[in-house]
Amino acid sequence: MRKVASAGVVSTAGCLSLFEEGDVALYVVNWCQEKVDIEVLIRRTGGGAVFEREYELSPNEDVKVEDVAKGGRYDVRATLDGTVEFDYDFAMGECENQTLVVRADDCERVVFGENVC
Repeated sequence: MRKVASAGVVSTAGCLSLFEEGDVALYVVNWCQEKVDIEVLIRRTGGGAVFEREYELSPNEDVKVEDVAKGGRYDVRATLDGTVEFDYDFAMGECENQTLVVRADDCERVVFGENVC
């Protein structure tokens, strides 16, 4: 019984290390029918900023940025047109590489998502 318990601990520790590996890409897209400014701030949960950039996007325009962060847990904030802030908790899944999606769904809100592996 002790062997089973210690094997479970080792197995869990191995899975947790997956969350710290891999690269995170950022995909920002404007589905609004007007030009928008979207500022994206990514901070390691409980830590400092790892990525911050502002994008001015025309309707249906998008941009993808590779390697904005390494695996782990992050607090993401997107500010739409400098006035409205939206927050999202992002955690690296079991993907080798993962994409965080920040989308101006209409001209008044931001929707977050991520790829499924």
